[in-house]
Order: sequence, then structure tokens, then C-alpha cells
Amino acid sequence: TYLLTDDKRYALRCFSEIEPICKLDDWNMETSFLDTAELCGIVAIGYDWCYNVLTESQRKLAEDAMYNQTLVNIQKSYYEGADKCYWGISIGNWNPVCNGSSSLGAIAMFEKDLKEDSICKG
Repeated sequence: TYLLTDDKRYALRCFSEIEPICKLDDWNMETSFLDTAELCGIVAIGYDWCYNVLTESQRKLAEDAMYNQTLVNIQKSYYEGADKCYWGISIGNWNPVCNGSSSLGAIAMFEKDLKEDSICKG
């Protein structure tokens, strides 16, 4: 709604919904990468759509969460093979959901100056 109306209240409300996700210590990577990827997708959309309204600290919170919770882990999973990246070779919905949602995070932060080992720089 913010993008349609330019009413900053909607952007601030959006961030109030994704902020608790960003502050979680664990996005459930070890148990279900589906959860991790979907959370990354949610944060990426809110971050991207509301970027112009967010403060630097709000942007950094979202960026750090997407990077540390998902992007670093997805890169490791791919390099470690099928044992860690079972969802990447799945014929079910895990493959497109995990790859698609994680890609949203990488795309949202593509222009940021990220750490050298970032999947965005790959």
C-alpha cells in the first residue's frame, strides 16, 4: 500500500511486522531450510518495498538478518553437497520455494557492499 499511496505509515507498519523476524536468533536452518528461506523472502520484500522510508539502522537490521540467517547458509549448503542441500535437488515445492525466497534476499541486497564471501558477490 505504501508504494501505491506514498503514505509512510504503511511502510512503518510493514517494518513493524518484519522487525521481530529480523531479531530472531534462529530462522530454523538446521531443522527446516524451508522456514529459513520463507523468512528471508518476507524480509526481502518488506526491505525492498519500504527501503526509502527505512532508517539506516532498520536497513542494517534487515540486511544483517538476511545475510547471516540465509545467504551465508545457502552458499555453504550448495558447496557441501546434497547432504546439506537436499532441498536444492528436491522435485517437490522445496526447491523453488527455497531457491526463490533466498534469491529475493540476494537480489534485494545486490547493490550493498557485503562481505567478501557473500553469495551476492559470487
